[in-house]
Amino acid sequence: MRASLYVWLLGLMIPFPVGQKTQPPAPAKGSIEGVVLKAGTGDPLKKAWITLNKAQGRGREASTMTDGAGRFALQDVEPGQYTLRVNRNGYVSQQYGQRGPGSPGTILTLGPGQTIRNLEIRMTPAAVISGHVYDEDGEPVPMVRVSVLQYYYREANRELSPQSDGFTNDLGEYRVYGLPPGRYYVSAQMESWERPAVATVSGRTSEGDNATEQAYAPTYYPGTNDVARASMVELRAGDDLTGLDIMLLPTRAVRVRGRILNIMTGKAVNRAMVALMPRDTGVRSYTFSAQNYFEDPQGNFELRGVVPGAYVLVTSVWEDGQTSYHARVPLDVGATDIEGLAITVGPGIEIPGRVQWEGSAPGKDADLRVALRPSEEDNYMFMRGGMAEVKADGKFTLKNVPDGEYRIRVFQSAEDCYLKSARSGGYEVLQDGITISEGKIPGPLEVVLNCSGGVVEGVVFDDQQQPATGARVVLAPEGDRRSQTHLFKSTSPDQYGHFVINGLAPGDYKLFAWEEVEPGAYEDPEFLKKYEGKGKPLQVAEGARQSVQLQLIPAEKSLE
Repeated sequence: MRASLYVWLLGLMIPFPVGQKTQPPAPAKGSIEGVVLKAGTGDPLKKAWITLNKAQGRGREASTMTDGAGRFALQDVEPGQYTLRVNRNGYVSQQYGQRGPGSPGTILTLGPGQTIRNLEIRMTPAAVISGHVYDEDGEPVPMVRVSVLQYYYREANRELSPQSDGFTNDLGEYRVYGLPPGRYYVSAQMESWERPAVATVSGRTSEGDNATEQAYAPTYYPGTNDVARASMVELRAGDDLTGLDIMLLPTRAVRVRGRILNIMTGKAVNRAMVALMPRDTGVRSYTFSAQNYFEDPQGNFELRGVVPGAYVLVTSVWEDGQTSYHARVPLDVGATDIEGLAITVGPGIEIPGRVQWEGSAPGKDADLRVALRPSEEDNYMFMRGGMAEVKADGKFTLKNVPDGEYRIRVFQSAEDCYLKSARSGGYEVLQDGITISEGKIPGPLEVVLNCSGGVVEGVVFDDQQQPATGARVVLAPEGDRRSQTHLFKSTSPDQYGHFVINGLAPGDYKLFAWEEVEPGAYEDPEFLKKYEGKGKPLQVAEGARQSVQLQLIPAEKSLE
């Protein structure tokens, strides 16, 4: 008793630092272990690359490779939520818990000191498509881009978009590999990339003008320029589909000629890149139909072999090796040459702006950027609307933004914040976007972020009333707000069937959980009509948190 009292009194005599607080101990780190197998046979897969990424925000947490038994272990992992992705040559890249191509995976929730064991990932062998491309005389054509396309949703519109591509060799052979199982269309397109190889006089070559020219429009397997008449190709896991030969169809082509002037100096641009990008085709293209890098003291340019159709003419000029000017002009090409196009280029405008916060502002380390995205979703690699980091005082400046129609987008790492308002010149532009015409806008951008967003969490149950994983949980706005795609929120449950959606703008929503659904399909109002009775109505209030139980929509019903 006396000894205990002595120890207690001695403790009172030990001086403690004044004004300092003891830091709580850091949460214990955990680990994740599992095995990678070949789907169908169960054979272990060696040298599969495992990547662990944060489920929210950016950043890779850890990575490793499987051993001879297909096993892997990720050690010293901070507590949190993660996605786990596996890649291996000859197999389809996939996320843990993914049911199929395009389906979400399962989020892994790792607690302090926890070890997640016995994860099993069965990798699907990738498919291959190969064949030849010939011209109308049956001769092989080299350097033809062969694209394998699938239908995808973008901004509520369904269109064909390239999944993968390759080029033909000197024998006209192509081989596109690494394809997931699915339904595809195959196209072949000759790319025109002209450089001044002959003398140029007033934009016309010394070779002279041909009365008629011939070119090849994009040709779809088995041999049509009309995508509606193309044959669909269905691939299963590991298929090696050979003999998909495509014969290019010749068509009349014309020339497009014009002159480029610098609007700032009034002088001709003597060096630029001019290209044509198809538009209104229902097929997304990441390549130009005709393009030319020219040098001409008078600023004249010429594009040859242009197939009739609807295009956007994209012009890019670089001066002093740094400054870039751009212009884009809609262009309808018919059966005759186009002469005398006048293209003006100049610097885009600077758009100042400020971000204001309602509620608690995010911390200093928050990653916050404001961007303008072209409303037409053309994806022109030279026509980006601009992106700017927001400074500590909330100010930002979007630089060198060309004329066009744009939508405001905010990228931020603060999970509880949502984009409440965006105004320019006193007008709300969040829903309808902003138009820059002749280098002018109504006024500076005033962006409002509210950091008291609502939170919806819950558990998804399957038809056996067991927690469901590998599902896609979607919160869709109700009424006329369904046209505002930034209000849609999507996530997937963790290994316990639990999900969280935060940073929600107040309003009425409907909550869905699909076992399988095409990515982006839920942004299409017509698609959602089929499932209105399957969703759970919710009313989200500012700063409020609510918990729900959600019933999974089975795959056989979600794909009807």
